[in-house]
Amino acid sequence: MAILYFLMGIFFAYLAFTYAKETVWNATTILLALVATLDFGMGYRYLRMHQKNQSK
Repeated sequence: MAILYFLMGIFFAYLAFTYAKETVWNATTILLALVATLDFGMGYRYLRMHQKNQSK
């Protein structure tokens, strides 16, 4: 599940990079970067949860 979130984060980061034509301060780029950040955060959270469950 974490891999899926990391892949989605990479995809949304790529989209944000391609939508940033002249400046990064447009709504589309900021929204895509925000979604990518949330996806990376969820992927990290799932990895940490997996590590905690493995150590028990």
